[in-house]
Amino acid sequence: MKRTTRNGLSGIDPSNHTNPTKILALRPSQRPLKTPLSEPQPDPQPIDPSNRKALSVQLSPLMVDVETAAVLLSIGRTALFDEIRVGRIRTVKRGKSRLIPVKALNEYVDLLLTETEQEAA
Repeated sequence: MKRTTRNGLSGIDPSNHTNPTKILALRPSQRPLKTPLSEPQPDPQPIDPSNRKALSVQLSPLMVDVETAAVLLSIGRTALFDEIRVGRIRTVKRGKSRLIPVKALNEYVDLLLTETEQEAA
């Protein structure tokens, strides 16, 4: 199926190619794909636990910024900065950023649980 372009040259429909020189004359976006978009993938093989190299490692952050820490603790930024100021949460300065180790957040939660248990007793 032929079509005429603005400059008067006839192009060809990219879905019906037989001549490679005409294919190369097309823009890359008009050229037909060399491979189909999706090919069926084979089922993944089960991972042998004895082969440690095959196991994937999932990393979690060691430090978070103040906004993330506030969300994790379900408190506001102002309350978080108040807890930092009185020394109940340890932080680290990295350039202009203030980071909070996740370990310090866990210690703070343990402190809150201990205080709650002591109030209940």
